[in-house]
Amino acid sequence: ANINSNQLWLSLGGTKMSDRRPRGGQLLLHDKTPEKIRNELKAIADGPFRTIEAVAISPQHYLGAVSPSRPRRRSAPLLAGLPTALVLDLPYADSPTTALQYIAASVDPWPGSLTLWRSHDGSSFEAVQQLLTRATIGQTLTMLAPGPLWITDRVAMVDIKLAHGSLESVNETGLLQGINTIAIGTPASGWEILSFANAELIANGHWRLSRFIRGLAGSEALASVAKPIGSYVVFLDGGIHELATSNDLINSKLFYRLSAEGRDHADANALRFETTAGPLALLPYSPQHAKARRVTGGVEFSWIRRTRFGGDSWELAEVPLNEEQELYEVEILDGSQVKRRLSSNGPSVIYTLPHELADFGAPQANLTIRLRQISAAAGPGFSASFSLRVS
Repeated sequence: ANINSNQLWLSLGGTKMSDRRPRGGQLLLHDKTPEKIRNELKAIADGPFRTIEAVAISPQHYLGAVSPSRPRRRSAPLLAGLPTALVLDLPYADSPTTALQYIAASVDPWPGSLTLWRSHDGSSFEAVQQLLTRATIGQTLTMLAPGPLWITDRVAMVDIKLAHGSLESVNETGLLQGINTIAIGTPASGWEILSFANAELIANGHWRLSRFIRGLAGSEALASVAKPIGSYVVFLDGGIHELATSNDLINSKLFYRLSAEGRDHADANALRFETTAGPLALLPYSPQHAKARRVTGGVEFSWIRRTRFGGDSWELAEVPLNEEQELYEVEILDGSQVKRRLSSNGPSVIYTLPHELADFGAPQANLTIRLRQISAAAGPGFSASFSLRVS
């Protein structure tokens, strides 16, 4: 054998090649040390002597190639924390089977989805929904002043803070289409639904919103209420999910758990909450455009009915009723005192002269009324008050 640096030439004479055939392309030679020297077979030359050329491989080098000397540290997987969730009772309706409540939920980091669990008794829970998209939730940094109805509010503005997400301004068409629609308020105070056209980035996560259409989807009563600093802002897009949809659940207390994808309802980071769904989403919108005119036998009040859904087309002669029957309640007011209640199954009613004389002592030139439509499923709807000149 001739060893030069890390190469070795070995001549084998009078020996069958099969007797010296290396296994796996390697030769194992022993010297005086107990350590095996591993040589990688490079070439075999056949002649009077069979010559083998091999390259020595350091044992440490060899072992290092097949087994790591130290396992690499892996970063711990990101675990979702406790979810944040808001339950929204909205007057919004878009179909006969409208949702009674909605849930807006988020968590950092987002685990891909959240599992919503429900129980009627607080002990046995079943998974009822996967929340596949996170909600965009923020809070107001400044007060939102009251604003006008039915026209664009070009005066009010509000600064909000978002934990994630970005906003875009829209033109007048986008504003009227409700592309940027939000709910501002709290579960206790209620939610005004409004759209905004302008979104200005002030700092990271800090946005200034302006140019609103206020009091949408039956929430006009809340447009006249200022929203204090710290009010929640929820974007009404694909990030909110229906929570309760059956009318059978009205006034029923339900228990919920919200856990990260793949986690059980008993997980330590599962959010626990309970809620009772009300009939707000089923309430008829308040009638509008009330008038009063004196006719034979008394004063006729008339108005225009509104609808909760299906009434956006300009081609309709009359918007859908969306109720089992048409029924209204009219209250005749004297300041805050209710002098008389009238009912009607159409968009007008007669306040008879004998009743007027009994209530006020003489025919009145001006009358104040409070008007609401009645739902068979939910009861009296949103009211509107009108001070009317009797023509």
